[in-house]
Amino acid sequence: VGLKILEAPLQRDPGWTMPPRRKRGAVQRSGEFHPGRSCVSLRGALLAGFGNGAVMVAAMSFSVATALSGASAALTNPGGYHPPNTPSSAWTTNAVLCYMDGRSLPSSPSYSETYNWTPDKFKKLYGFQSQQNVTLDYFFDSFLFLGYTWLDGKSFWPGQGTAPLNSTDWTQFLDLQVLAMEHLGTAASAVADELAVGVSSHSGCGAGSSHALPSVFLSVIAPDSRQNNFGPVVPGGPSLNFSNSADRLAAAKWSVDLAVKAASNGSLGVNLVGFYWFVEDVGPADAGLVTALCNYVHTQYKLRVIWIPYYDAPGGYDFEYWSGVLGFDAVFLQPNFAFHNSSYVDRFEAVNATASENYLGVELELPMYIRNPQLQDWMQSIKLYLEAGVHYGFMQNAVKAYYEGNDFVNMQLGNSTLYGIYRSIYAFAKGTYPNTNFPWAPA
Repeated sequence: VGLKILEAPLQRDPGWTMPPRRKRGAVQRSGEFHPGRSCVSLRGALLAGFGNGAVMVAAMSFSVATALSGASAALTNPGGYHPPNTPSSAWTTNAVLCYMDGRSLPSSPSYSETYNWTPDKFKKLYGFQSQQNVTLDYFFDSFLFLGYTWLDGKSFWPGQGTAPLNSTDWTQFLDLQVLAMEHLGTAASAVADELAVGVSSHSGCGAGSSHALPSVFLSVIAPDSRQNNFGPVVPGGPSLNFSNSADRLAAAKWSVDLAVKAASNGSLGVNLVGFYWFVEDVGPADAGLVTALCNYVHTQYKLRVIWIPYYDAPGGYDFEYWSGVLGFDAVFLQPNFAFHNSSYVDRFEAVNATASENYLGVELELPMYIRNPQLQDWMQSIKLYLEAGVHYGFMQNAVKAYYEGNDFVNMQLGNSTLYGIYRSIYAFAKGTYPNTNFPWAPA
């Protein structure tokens, strides 16, 4: 492959400063971010070349049955939301985020049943179920697997936790994702049987098609620059040091190779359609790595790479940056309304304008908690997200991601009020919201 990588920090405009790296839902900094300012010098530096140094990664000797037809084509910005059911999003219409990490492991002190993904739980997301657990219809067409915390106080967030993740942690997390794919495949087969329809392994038959296997995006863990003894990625090779940009890229490619090889097992019953870049902002330190990784995934496997930046992530909005420079295939904007002190009108007006100008999908943040003091509770938050989708058109016109599926399972298992919310999310995914199933009337 011989991709050149970034050896020196990129120069950025003197008027722009990087905000603190934040996790999803953290308190937002004051002021509004202007995406065009952040990416001008980044784009120029990247297009000028990555400097010296090349990393060769041996081509895998197997074919990937789940690969989409054709490498990712260069996108143009036609204006409007990034629509559902397009090749660039791997035919996704509704993608649900499923968290699995150290809390998923029964041997962990932090184990929680909420993070243990059984086939029965996946049935409630791939299929839509009654309160009596009867499968009535299909629900989410795509699944994004990601984590948050790991064992021994480690974190998936670079620079956080007790210590950086190493190669053993990465492979254990991949094992967890592969097991989840197997359980999702089992669930998909059961849902198809219960709905008395067949399934197809073709990943391009359209989102929501009754005969499509579930599509899966796996997470690429961001190499933590604190790690100076990651471990080897080739037999007899040196232990990688993530203070070296070449080693960071080698590790990211290695993880993609392992994931594709694991997913090439046709017995899993799902389609691996792409990868998710885990960190929610991409600044100068990571831009070269992300660009090279996206190029590798596209050329080597013809799969997609998606991203979900937080509301004011550096460059996250700007189409020329996320598509033309970084090389992502689809980007979902986080409104962060549930987590930030903002008004409904102000936030969703801005989300609508930004997403429409930059060909973005939208993430709906629908957990059973909030941090916005202007909301009375998490149920009101969910209602307002759904109503915004109807009012601003992203219910019908945008590819969508949903945070977080773990809570959706709990809603289906809950009382009639919780089940009503689960049913309303299903109606939204189908494009038929509003309905009469929400537990209380609009204000």
